[in-house]
Amino acid sequence: MVCEKSYSQVFISQFGALDNSIRQIAEKKIEKILQAPFLGKPLHGESHLFSERFLNFRIIYKVDG
Repeated sequence: MVCEKSYSQVFISQFGALDNSIRQIAEKKIEKILQAPFLGKPLHGESHLFSERFLNFRIIYKVDG
């Protein structure tokens, strides 16, 4: 499955404020999500929203289609 990624302005500003080592871990997690987006935890009440945790952070993402 080929996935397209786009980021919210909130994500961009918060991601830029992260320590470089944490940013690298987040980038690896994002690549994992792009490979298999439906393996994340589905959010209750939201049909296309999923979440994935790493360290003390959570990535919330939307899968269209």
